[in-house]
Amino acid sequence: MFIHFLSKKNVRKLNILNDILGLSVFSKSTEKKANRDYHELMEDLKRNGFENYFDFSNVHFVFVGETNMKFLILNKIWSDYLKQSAMYLTMKEIVVKGNTNIPYLEKEIQYSTPYIYSMIDKMNKFPSFIAHGIKLKLEKGQVNLVSEKPFNLYFFILMWYKQTPLTPVLPISAALKQIARSQSDTPLNLDKDSSELLQIIAPEVKTREEFYVMLCSYFYNDHHGIAESYVIGDKLLRLDNQIIKGLVTLIKNFEAEYPQIIERDYGIYVYSLVMFIMLYGQSKDSIDILKGHLDFYHQLHNSDEAEIDNKLFKVIEKSKDLPVFNQNKEVYSVMLADINPILEATMPQPKITIYVSIKESPFLELLVKDSIINNFNHDRFEFVLDRSKADAYIIDRFQEDQPIEKQYLLKNYINEITEKNYLTWLVQILLHKK
Repeated sequence: MFIHFLSKKNVRKLNILNDILGLSVFSKSTEKKANRDYHELMEDLKRNGFENYFDFSNVHFVFVGETNMKFLILNKIWSDYLKQSAMYLTMKEIVVKGNTNIPYLEKEIQYSTPYIYSMIDKMNKFPSFIAHGIKLKLEKGQVNLVSEKPFNLYFFILMWYKQTPLTPVLPISAALKQIARSQSDTPLNLDKDSSELLQIIAPEVKTREEFYVMLCSYFYNDHHGIAESYVIGDKLLRLDNQIIKGLVTLIKNFEAEYPQIIERDYGIYVYSLVMFIMLYGQSKDSIDILKGHLDFYHQLHNSDEAEIDNKLFKVIEKSKDLPVFNQNKEVYSVMLADINPILEATMPQPKITIYVSIKESPFLELLVKDSIINNFNHDRFEFVLDRSKADAYIIDRFQEDQPIEKQYLLKNYINEITEKNYLTWLVQILLHKK
């Protein structure tokens, strides 16, 4: 498999970006135009000296890399194998492969930190794509890999670099289910495919307990810079036995309360959330992070929000005497108080009207022009352009460090593109409590 990367500049030049923004690239009616643009792009790249680096007869993926705009153009978009696939990544994420023999990418490496290079050597032991709760489905030849962070790309890159076919990834759901059912302190009892998969993504893990602790540690990476990742991960992997026992007890409580969850593909994601709460419930940002992940989780799985959230927090309440909570019961009480509004938010209620601030987010203007926001419907949200009629505001997710007055807090991601929904995954809704 060969992969080619290009800059946003080249994409705009060929007007492909507009096609994707309007989702027309996934429409059969624009198949000819999409293919024409793609072939023009390939010719343009060849003219600029790229023919020595890529086999253009077998290019499966073309990545458009830029932090604020992440799009994927697929060669053979209309083939059964890749149709409606989606992977989003940035140029910095592409560079982590260390593929320095391509001059075009050499310049991009300059703004990549040294930590990326250290990660390349440790790629075999870096399973954070699971910890992020990433949705990875390879079913019946259909690929669907949705990613927001560079950590989540390593598994795919690893498979590509080893020239390993994608087939070994197929049993991912089966492997996670088997791990969830295993005894916490005994060797994992996995089938051959699942065992081989675990050897690829986490060869050091031998028991379910180790798997959860590892998953919990890397889950932290999603909220911190690359520079901190290994330092913090290393500390978490050295948690004392009391904390480990607390984690295992919490998992058992969760299984007892809601055993059906492990029968679902996203069971591991819920486990990671529970452990994340335990370890980081004392941090100032933990509730904000939790809210964002819960919403992301519900969006991915169209889950019964009220049922899942109530079960999740009920288990946490049962587990409040575990060692990790004993460290700071006062903070824990505050945490539960902050969570209550989230439980209430899952119940039926009137729509929250959200004002779209073009000034605060120039990029949103583009979305509005393409009728993405105007046509977006949600059970609880409605977007308007008249500030006087709004209950809350919406800003670009890259501006979340700026002060926002009298707003609710909820981080909302929708990380899938289909012909029926709109490109709202580019927008992070920040609704701060009044």
